[in-house]
Amino acid sequence: LGRTRRSNYAFWLRADVRRAKTILSSGVQGLGARPTYKTYPSPDEVITVLTQTKGQYLYLDLETDYEEQNTQCFSFSFDGVVVFNVPVLDYNYKPAYGSIPFILRALRIAIRDNTVVAHNGANFDFLVLTSKYNIPIYKCYDTMIAMHRCFPDIEKSLGHCVSYWTWERFHKDEDSKGYNTRDQMDARLRYCGKDVYTMFLVHKAIEKYANTITGLADSISTAMSAIRPYLITTLQGIKYNKEKVLLLQQENDQLMMQYLRIINLLLGQHNLDEI
Repeated sequence: LGRTRRSNYAFWLRADVRRAKTILSSGVQGLGARPTYKTYPSPDEVITVLTQTKGQYLYLDLETDYEEQNTQCFSFSFDGVVVFNVPVLDYNYKPAYGSIPFILRALRIAIRDNTVVAHNGANFDFLVLTSKYNIPIYKCYDTMIAMHRCFPDIEKSLGHCVSYWTWERFHKDEDSKGYNTRDQMDARLRYCGKDVYTMFLVHKAIEKYANTITGLADSISTAMSAIRPYLITTLQGIKYNKEKVLLLQQENDQLMMQYLRIINLLLGQHNLDEI
Protein backbone atom coordinates (compact mmCIF):
# COMPACT_ATOMS: atom_id res chain seq x y z
CA LEU A 1 0.00 0.00 0.00
CA GLY A 2 2.98 2.31 0.48
CA ARG A 3 4.16 3.50 3.87
CA THR A 4 4.82 7.15 4.72
CA ARG A 5 8.17 8.02 6.27
CA ARG A 6 8.03 10.03 9.46
CA SER A 7 10.33 12.61 7.89
CA ASN A 8 7.61 13.33 5.30
CA TYR A 9 4.71 13.75 7.73
CA ALA A 10 4.94 17.55 7.44
CA PHE A 11 4.54 17.45 3.64
CA TRP A 12 1.45 15.25 3.78
CA LEU A 13 -0.04 17.18 6.71
CA ARG A 14 0.27 20.42 4.73
CA ALA A 15 -1.36 18.73 1.72
CA ASP A 16 -4.24 17.42 3.83
CA VAL A 17 -4.76 20.76 5.59
CA ARG A 18 -4.80 22.56 2.24
CA ARG A 19 -7.41 20.09 1.00
CA ALA A 20 -9.52 20.47 4.14
CA LYS A 21 -9.49 24.27 3.72
CA THR A 22 -10.58 23.88 0.10
CA ILE A 23 -13.48 21.65 1.15
CA LEU A 24 -14.57 24.17 3.79
CA SER A 25 -14.44 27.08 1.37
CA SER A 26 -15.54 25.54 -1.92
CA GLY A 27 -16.63 21.96 -1.31
CA VAL A 28 -15.12 18.83 -2.81
CA GLN A 29 -13.44 19.60 -6.13
CA GLY A 30 -12.76 17.68 -9.29
CA LEU A 31 -15.34 14.89 -9.02
CA GLY A 32 -16.84 14.68 -12.47
CA ALA A 33 -18.79 11.91 -14.16
CA ARG A 34 -17.77 8.45 -13.03
CA PRO A 35 -16.16 6.13 -15.57
CA THR A 36 -17.95 3.18 -17.09
CA TYR A 37 -16.24 -0.07 -16.14
CA LYS A 38 -16.63 -2.93 -18.60
CA THR A 39 -15.67 -6.03 -16.65
CA TYR A 40 -15.18 -9.29 -18.52
CA PRO A 41 -16.06 -7.57 -21.83
CA SER A 42 -16.53 -9.44 -25.09
CA PRO A 43 -13.19 -10.33 -26.71
CA ASP A 44 -14.29 -8.83 -30.02
CA GLU A 45 -14.84 -5.43 -28.40
CA VAL A 46 -11.49 -5.58 -26.59
CA ILE A 47 -9.63 -6.51 -29.77
CA THR A 48 -11.40 -3.83 -31.82
CA VAL A 49 -10.69 -1.03 -29.35
CA LEU A 50 -7.06 -2.04 -28.88
CA THR A 51 -6.26 -2.41 -32.58
CA GLN A 52 -8.16 0.59 -33.93
CA THR A 53 -7.08 3.28 -31.46
CA LYS A 54 -3.95 5.13 -32.56
CA GLY A 55 -1.84 8.00 -31.28
CA GLN A 56 -3.43 8.20 -27.83
CA TYR A 57 -2.41 7.55 -24.24
CA LEU A 58 -3.03 3.91 -23.32
CA TYR A 59 -3.53 3.70 -19.56
CA LEU A 60 -2.62 0.15 -18.56
CA ASP A 61 -2.30 -1.88 -15.38
CA LEU A 62 -1.47 -5.56 -14.91
CA GLU A 63 -2.29 -7.84 -12.00
CA THR A 64 -0.05 -10.88 -11.72
CA ASP A 65 0.70 -13.69 -9.31
CA TYR A 66 3.82 -13.44 -7.18
CA GLU A 67 5.39 -16.75 -8.10
CA GLU A 68 5.83 -16.54 -11.86
CA GLN A 69 4.43 -13.13 -12.82
CA ASN A 70 1.60 -14.74 -14.78
CA THR A 71 -0.85 -12.03 -15.76
CA GLN A 72 -4.21 -12.79 -14.16
CA CYS A 73 -5.93 -9.75 -15.65
CA PHE A 74 -5.28 -6.31 -17.06
CA SER A 75 -7.26 -3.10 -17.27
CA PHE A 76 -6.92 -0.34 -19.82
CA SER A 77 -8.48 2.91 -20.93
CA PHE A 78 -7.74 5.48 -23.59
CA ASP A 79 -9.88 8.32 -22.28
CA GLY A 80 -10.69 7.70 -18.61
CA VAL A 81 -14.36 7.52 -19.60
CA VAL A 82 -14.52 3.79 -20.36
CA VAL A 83 -12.27 1.34 -18.51
CA PHE A 84 -11.97 -2.25 -19.69
CA ASN A 85 -11.23 -4.93 -17.07
CA VAL A 86 -10.00 -7.96 -18.98
CA PRO A 87 -9.23 -11.33 -17.34
CA VAL A 88 -6.44 -13.37 -18.89
CA LEU A 89 -6.70 -16.34 -16.51
CA ASP A 90 -9.89 -17.29 -14.70
CA TYR A 91 -9.93 -18.32 -11.05
CA ASN A 92 -9.19 -21.92 -12.11
CA TYR A 93 -6.05 -20.65 -13.87
CA LYS A 94 -7.51 -21.59 -17.24
CA PRO A 95 -7.62 -19.09 -20.14
CA ALA A 96 -10.47 -16.67 -19.48
CA TYR A 97 -11.23 -16.51 -23.22
CA GLY A 98 -10.59 -18.90 -26.07
CA SER A 99 -9.14 -15.94 -27.95
CA ILE A 100 -6.46 -14.93 -25.40
CA PRO A 101 -3.66 -15.08 -28.06
CA PHE A 102 -5.61 -12.62 -30.21
CA ILE A 103 -6.24 -10.33 -27.23
CA LEU A 104 -2.53 -10.28 -26.37
CA ARG A 105 -1.74 -9.62 -30.03
CA ALA A 106 -4.17 -6.69 -29.98
CA LEU A 107 -2.53 -5.40 -26.78
CA ARG A 108 0.85 -5.57 -28.51
CA ILE A 109 -0.53 -3.51 -31.41
CA ALA A 110 -2.02 -0.94 -29.04
CA ILE A 111 1.29 -0.58 -27.18
CA ARG A 112 3.08 -0.13 -30.50
CA ASP A 113 0.68 2.51 -31.80
CA ASN A 114 0.07 4.55 -28.63
CA THR A 115 1.94 5.92 -25.61
CA VAL A 116 1.48 3.40 -22.82
CA VAL A 117 1.09 4.85 -19.32
CA ALA A 118 1.63 2.77 -16.19
CA HIS A 119 2.44 3.45 -12.55
CA ASN A 120 5.83 1.91 -11.73
CA GLY A 121 5.75 0.52 -15.25
CA ALA A 122 9.51 0.82 -15.66
CA ASN A 123 10.10 -1.63 -12.80
CA PHE A 124 7.11 -3.90 -13.21
CA ASP A 125 4.45 -3.69 -15.95
CA PHE A 126 6.82 -2.95 -18.83
CA LEU A 127 9.28 -5.57 -17.57
CA VAL A 128 6.57 -8.24 -17.34
CA LEU A 129 5.25 -7.42 -20.80
CA THR A 130 8.66 -7.60 -22.42
CA SER A 131 10.20 -10.54 -20.56
CA LYS A 132 7.11 -12.71 -20.02
CA TYR A 133 4.99 -12.00 -23.09
CA ASN A 134 7.55 -10.75 -25.61
CA ILE A 135 5.62 -7.48 -26.04
CA PRO A 136 8.10 -4.65 -26.73
CA ILE A 137 7.63 -1.19 -25.25
CA TYR A 138 8.02 1.84 -27.50
CA LYS A 139 6.61 5.19 -26.31
CA CYS A 140 5.89 5.10 -22.60
CA TYR A 141 5.15 7.18 -19.51
CA ASP A 142 5.55 6.17 -15.87
CA THR A 143 3.52 8.22 -13.39
CA MET A 144 5.75 7.06 -10.52
CA ILE A 145 8.82 8.52 -12.23
CA ALA A 146 6.89 11.69 -13.02
CA MET A 147 5.94 12.01 -9.34
CA HIS A 148 9.62 11.62 -8.45
CA ARG A 149 10.50 14.52 -10.75
CA CYS A 150 7.82 16.66 -9.10
CA PHE A 151 8.73 15.77 -5.49
CA PRO A 152 11.97 13.74 -5.28
CA ASP A 153 11.82 13.05 -1.53
CA ILE A 154 8.13 12.16 -1.24
CA GLU A 155 6.48 8.72 -1.39
CA LYS A 156 5.44 7.72 -4.89
CA SER A 157 3.07 4.75 -4.52
CA LEU A 158 -0.16 5.00 -6.49
CA GLY A 159 -2.02 5.37 -3.19
CA HIS A 160 0.10 8.39 -2.26
CA CYS A 161 -0.26 9.89 -5.74
CA VAL A 162 -4.03 9.45 -5.71
CA SER A 163 -4.16 11.09 -2.28
CA TYR A 164 -2.11 14.08 -3.43
CA TRP A 165 -3.41 14.70 -6.94
CA THR A 166 -7.05 13.58 -6.89
CA TRP A 167 -10.22 13.61 -4.81
CA GLU A 168 -10.84 9.90 -5.21
CA ARG A 169 -11.48 7.60 -2.28
CA PHE A 170 -8.65 5.33 -1.14
CA HIS A 171 -9.04 1.96 -2.86
CA LYS A 172 -5.70 0.23 -2.40
CA ASP A 173 -7.17 -2.02 0.31
CA GLU A 174 -9.87 -3.39 -2.01
CA ASP A 175 -7.75 -5.97 -3.81
CA SER A 176 -8.73 -9.59 -3.21
CA LYS A 177 -6.41 -11.66 -1.05
CA GLY A 178 -6.41 -14.52 -3.51
CA TYR A 179 -7.48 -15.58 -6.97
CA ASN A 180 -9.28 -18.83 -6.20
CA THR A 181 -12.99 -18.02 -6.54
CA ARG A 182 -15.15 -16.06 -8.94
CA ASP A 183 -15.74 -13.41 -6.28
CA GLN A 184 -11.99 -12.96 -5.78
CA MET A 185 -11.45 -12.72 -9.53
CA ASP A 186 -14.21 -10.11 -9.87
CA ALA A 187 -12.77 -8.11 -6.95
CA ARG A 188 -9.32 -8.09 -8.55
CA LEU A 189 -10.77 -6.99 -11.88
CA ARG A 190 -12.58 -4.08 -10.20
CA TYR A 191 -9.45 -3.15 -8.25
CA CYS A 192 -7.33 -3.18 -11.42
CA GLY A 193 -9.86 -0.94 -13.15
CA LYS A 194 -9.75 1.57 -10.30
CA ASP A 195 -5.97 1.62 -10.57
CA VAL A 196 -6.26 2.57 -14.23
CA TYR A 197 -8.86 5.29 -13.67
CA THR A 198 -7.01 6.91 -10.77
CA MET A 199 -3.74 6.68 -12.71
CA PHE A 200 -5.47 8.53 -15.56
CA LEU A 201 -6.40 11.32 -13.13
CA VAL A 202 -2.88 11.41 -11.65
CA HIS A 203 -1.33 11.68 -15.11
CA LYS A 204 -3.57 14.57 -16.12
CA ALA A 205 -2.90 16.39 -12.83
CA ILE A 206 0.88 15.98 -13.11
CA GLU A 207 0.84 17.24 -16.70
CA LYS A 208 -1.11 20.31 -15.62
CA TYR A 209 1.19 20.94 -12.66
CA ALA A 210 4.36 20.43 -14.71
CA ASN A 211 3.40 23.28 -17.01
CA THR A 212 3.44 25.69 -14.05
CA ILE A 213 7.07 24.94 -13.08
CA THR A 214 9.81 26.10 -15.43
CA GLY A 215 11.73 23.12 -16.78
CA LEU A 216 9.67 20.45 -15.02
CA ALA A 217 7.85 19.24 -18.14
CA ASP A 218 11.20 18.88 -19.95
CA SER A 219 12.64 17.07 -16.94
CA ILE A 220 9.76 14.58 -16.94
CA SER A 221 10.08 14.10 -20.70
CA THR A 222 13.80 13.39 -20.34
CA ALA A 223 13.10 10.78 -17.67
CA MET A 224 10.47 9.09 -19.84
CA SER A 225 12.85 8.89 -22.79
CA ALA A 226 15.28 6.90 -20.62
CA ILE A 227 12.79 4.14 -19.71
CA ARG A 228 13.11 2.11 -22.90
CA PRO A 229 16.95 2.15 -23.06
CA TYR A 230 17.19 1.07 -19.42
CA LEU A 231 14.55 -1.61 -20.03
CA ILE A 232 16.53 -3.00 -22.96
CA THR A 233 19.71 -2.92 -20.88
CA THR A 234 17.96 -4.80 -18.07
CA LEU A 235 16.85 -7.52 -20.47
CA GLN A 236 19.96 -7.80 -22.62
CA GLY A 237 22.79 -6.61 -20.39
CA ILE A 238 25.60 -4.18 -21.22
CA LYS A 239 28.64 -4.78 -23.39
CA TYR A 240 31.84 -3.93 -21.58
CA ASN A 241 35.61 -4.35 -21.85
CA LYS A 242 36.60 -6.73 -19.07
CA GLU A 243 40.28 -5.77 -19.23
CA LYS A 244 39.50 -2.06 -18.80
CA VAL A 245 37.17 -2.80 -15.88
CA LEU A 246 39.89 -4.79 -14.09
CA LEU A 247 42.44 -2.03 -14.65
CA LEU A 248 40.01 0.55 -13.29
CA GLN A 249 39.34 -1.60 -10.23
CA GLN A 250 43.07 -1.90 -9.54
CA GLU A 251 43.56 1.85 -9.91
CA ASN A 252 40.66 2.59 -7.57
CA ASP A 253 41.97 0.12 -4.99
CA GLN A 254 45.37 1.82 -5.03
CA LEU A 255 43.79 5.27 -4.71
CA MET A 256 41.63 4.08 -1.82
CA MET A 257 44.68 2.80 0.08
CA GLN A 258 46.47 6.12 -0.44
CA TYR A 259 43.43 8.10 0.71
CA LEU A 260 43.22 5.97 3.88
CA ARG A 261 46.93 6.47 4.54
CA ILE A 262 46.58 10.26 4.17
CA ILE A 263 43.54 10.30 6.48
CA ASN A 264 45.46 8.40 9.14
CA LEU A 265 48.37 10.83 8.90
CA LEU A 266 46.16 13.92 9.08
CA LEU A 267 43.79 12.82 11.85
CA GLY A 268 45.77 10.42 14.00
CA GLN A 269 44.49 7.29 15.69
CA HIS A 270 42.89 9.16 18.62
CA ASN A 271 40.65 11.29 16.37
CA LEU A 272 39.82 8.27 14.23
CA ASP A 273 38.64 6.38 17.31
CA GLU A 274 36.40 9.30 18.30
CA ILE A 275 34.94 9.49 14.81
